[in-house]
Amino acid sequence: MPKITRRPNGIADPLSQVTLAEQVYRFLADEIVAGRFLPGHALREIELAAVLKVSRTPIREAIRQLTSTGLVEVRANRGAIVRELTPQDVTQMYQVREALEGQATRLATGKIRPEDFDEFDRLAELVMNEDGEIVGRAVNEYDRVMHRVISNRAANPLLETEINRFHDLMSLIRVWTSDGPEILNATLDEHRRIHRELRVQDADQAEKAMREHLRNSGQRNAEFIAKKQAAPDDADESGE
Repeated sequence: MPKITRRPNGIADPLSQVTLAEQVYRFLADEIVAGRFLPGHALREIELAAVLKVSRTPIREAIRQLTSTGLVEVRANRGAIVRELTPQDVTQMYQVREALEGQATRLATGKIRPEDFDEFDRLAELVMNEDGEIVGRAVNEYDRVMHRVISNRAANPLLETEINRFHDLMSLIRVWTSDGPEILNATLDEHRRIHRELRVQDADQAEKAMREHLRNSGQRNAEFIAKKQAAPDDADESGE
């Protein structure tokens, strides 16, 4: 199990209004989303309770909540583990993202602020290094900020909550994928197209660009996961 720093007085803050189970849930979810608990990692109640210095009851409740969000699954003879996605899971997740974020992009068109576009422009300038090579981390940051801004500017809290939930689930894919130059360039082109259509306030084309971006990303990632499962030790490329 990855090392977890013990908290002197346990995980709970006696003055906090957040329940102990919710604190444990947030802690475990953060570990999963950050990639510190990888897909297939077992969440053992006794071990977690000892590390976090809490009883097994909030651990059990937190695992139940993680299961309901899709980050954890319970398997016979293995118990609770960080969810391992199949290619079909990936395809279905991106189909839902396409519907949600396509609608969010339509709603956000005309609501993107000048400072948002300034930030998009700033991030776009960072995607190439001095040697003219694409920088994967910068492309991913451009992607993260653009999706976050669009979902927020759609001004629909329910829609934004669902989008954020699926972004957490994307962590189960990111830990196994690596972006090569070809994939990064394709992803960057898709981002720039979304950016361009939002700037001219064409809702139809902006939604179409977002849907196509997510459809392409879903196909790339489903193919990558299929290859990874067929040959777990082989390195390959994917896209997000």
